[in-house]
Amino acid sequence: DAAFGVGRYLGDPIEGGVDLDSAYDVLSEINTDGNVAITAMDDWFASGGGDGPEANLYALQQAAQNGAGGSEEATGWRPGAQKVILWFGDIEGHQDTVTLNEAIAALNDENVIVIGFNSSSGNFGIDRSFADGTGDTRNQASAVTDATGGALVNNFRSQSGDDLLATVT
Repeated sequence: DAAFGVGRYLGDPIEGGVDLDSAYDVLSEINTDGNVAITAMDDWFASGGGDGPEANLYALQQAAQNGAGGSEEATGWRPGAQKVILWFGDIEGHQDTVTLNEAIAALNDENVIVIGFNSSSGNFGIDRSFADGTGDTRNQASAVTDATGGALVNNFRSQSGDDLLATVT
């Protein structure tokens, strides 16, 4: 009874020239055809933004809230479903558009579990601290996955497929 959706995030709106809609984009609303999700992942690319940090936290908030109050990109969560986000990334997120606390609150309000797949080691990549003037110096992916009851896989590219599957299940 599993269903899958695919989204992506690029540069954060704080970077200039990036609007709320392009910072987070749903490539495939949640549906039961896994092949649609696989095809949608073909549209992933790493590019955009005027600096290193990206729209990670904004995207997590938008995915949890079905695009409310920003991107208007509908995730398509099914009523009563166990919501799980598999978050892939290689760099930390800005906290100007959405703070770490706001992202965590949205995820918890919607009962979303986050499993982070960091391309770097702990304390780097999506698990890096980036306060953006908020004073919040927690490692972002660790904070999100801990707060949502999820898991964080650092250096995910060096993990076996079986290990990654075990983490998700």
